[in-house]
Amino acid sequence: AVLFVSEYNNHRVSEFKVSTGEHLRSFGSQGANTSQFKNPRSIVISTSSGTALMYVADLNNNRVQVFKVENFEYVRKIDCNIPYGLALLLAANGDELLFILEHENHQVKVCNALTGAELRIIGSGAGSGPTQLHYPYDLTVFRDQDGTVLVFVADYSNHRVQVFNGDTGAHIRSIGKYGANDGELNTPISVAVREIKAPNRQVQLYVGENTNSGVSIFDALTGNFIGKLGNGIGAGEGQFHYVWGVSF
Repeated sequence: AVLFVSEYNNHRVSEFKVSTGEHLRSFGSQGANTSQFKNPRSIVISTSSGTALMYVADLNNNRVQVFKVENFEYVRKIDCNIPYGLALLLAANGDELLFILEHENHQVKVCNALTGAELRIIGSGAGSGPTQLHYPYDLTVFRDQDGTVLVFVADYSNHRVQVFNGDTGAHIRSIGKYGANDGELNTPISVAVREIKAPNRQVQLYVGENTNSGVSIFDALTGNFIGKLGNGIGAGEGQFHYVWGVSF
C-alpha cells in the first residue's frame, strides 16, 4: 500500500510506502502551469475506470488537477473556486461522481469524475438560510441502504452541518447550532461518517469542532445528538486544542 501526501507549502505531491515509510517519488512545483500547484490540499484516488486516477485540489490555482497514478501523467483540470475538500462516490448508473467543496463559492460542485463535466451545484450561495453555506471547510458523502446519497458539509461560519441529497441537491436537514452544550457546535471544521451494522444498525456522524476543541457525535440519519469526545481544551490526556480533522 502507498500513501499520497499533499505538501501545501512545498506545492507538490509525495508518495510513500506505508509498510516502511520509504519515500518513493514526488512531483509538482510552485506555479500555475499543468502539473504545477499553488497550495495543494485534498487528494482522492479513483480506480473505477480501470486506470487509477488521482484528483488533487489545487487550492489557490482554483482548480482540481487529475493525473494518472502510474506515472503522474496529467489528464485534465476541473475549474472551481478555492477547492477545500474532495469526495468520490459511484452513482446508481455506474458513473463515478466527484464532489468538490468550493470554499469561496459557498457550495458543492458535483462533476462526472471521468469527464469532469459539471452535473449540479449543491447549496444556494453564501448565507445562513436552510439551503445556504458560509465558508464551508469539509465534506463527506455516504450512500444509505435505500440508495440515497447523503452529502454532509461542515458549515463552518454557520456553526452547523448541512445535509443534502447528492443526487438532487435538495436540502435534507441542518445538524447543530451555535454553542458549547450537547448538540451544539462552534466552527465545525471536519466531518466523517461511520456505519455500524450489528447488532443494531446505526450511521454516526463525527464533527470536529475547531473552537470548541472537541468532537461531537450525531445520528447521521436523524441529526440526534449521541455524545462527545474530548475532555476540554488542553494538552492533557483526552484533551484537544483546536481540532482540525477527523477521519476513519
